[in-house]
Amino acid sequence: MNSLLASVNLIDFDKTTRFSLTASNQYILISNFFKLKLFNNQLELLTNINWKLKNGLIFDVRYSTYTNSFLILTETGLYSFNPLTFFINKIVQIREFFNCDPN
Repeated sequence: MNSLLASVNLIDFDKTTRFSLTASNQYILISNFFKLKLFNNQLELLTNINWKLKNGLIFDVRYSTYTNSFLILTETGLYSFNPLTFFINKIVQIREFFNCDPN
């Protein structure tokens, strides 16, 4: 447990920012609105991705056992993230929430 707490302190997210965490049996993905950090099950940092604002703020992340990838929900789309290749793929574009015009 002490090793987990020490690793969490190294994540360096702003302490006032909300973050999401999800895991598979091999990986842990932690995100805030602008960053993704992927760890292995030994808590070693594998990659640190600065999320492009054009993709929308990250709202939530989940692991899909069906696709063996992480799903990333943003304000503008749904993405998949492959933890082996670090490839990010847009699955679907989401209409703007606050746009009242149906056209």
